Amino acid sequence: MVKAAFVGFGEVNTPYDIIVKKCADAEAALKNEGMELVSVFPVTDDYEEKDIKKAVDALKGQEFDVLVGCIAGWIPTHAVVKVTEHFRHKPMVLWGL
Repeated sequence: MVKAAFVGFGEVNTPYDIIVKKCADAEAALKNEGMELVSVFPVTDDYEEKDIKKAVDALKGQEFDVLVGCIAGWIPTHAVVKVTEHFRHKPMVLWGL
């Protein structure tokens, strides 16, 4: 079984519930395909980068085969890069919704 880190991204000014729903639907689709997930969402481009830190902290020390970066809405690239750079040794999939 493939174990993936699933990180859902969305822009800070997008309504929270919209990003959460899109990420939850994408997460469910992967689980329905039999993937085991370590999920963190939503990760926004908040000014203090609290979401970025939350995501990195949640994934550090976790065992997973691949990182799925799910772009659930517009997001500045710096937010995605600041999370994924910590796991650049892992295969990654960038999934745009």
